Amino acid sequence: MNRILAPVFILLFAAFAAVQYNDPDSAPWILLYAVAAVVWLKPSSKQLRPVAVIVAGASLFWMFSLVPGFRLDLGNEVTREVLGLLIVGLVSLYRAFK
Repeated sequence: MNRILAPVFILLFAAFAAVQYNDPDSAPWILLYAVAAVVWLKPSSKQLRPVAVIVAGASLFWMFSLVPGFRLDLGNEVTREVLGLLIVGLVSLYRAFK
């Protein structure tokens, strides 16, 4: 299953990183999405599991710090950021423990 999901998540996170280039605070976002993509490069490798746990923890911690600004409005930047972090966190947790 991971061999099927790996290319999907690599492309997804690469696309997420690519659209951050013109954001004023792009560096941490590009780094997060790039590392999230890297943990899927070898989906069967146990060596990348600790990295996936760190990515999941960092993204979920970051997400919870943004929750006070969350609204159910995709036009709100904080909402989009929270959803992106949630995707990274959940997918990284799956990668770490599956």
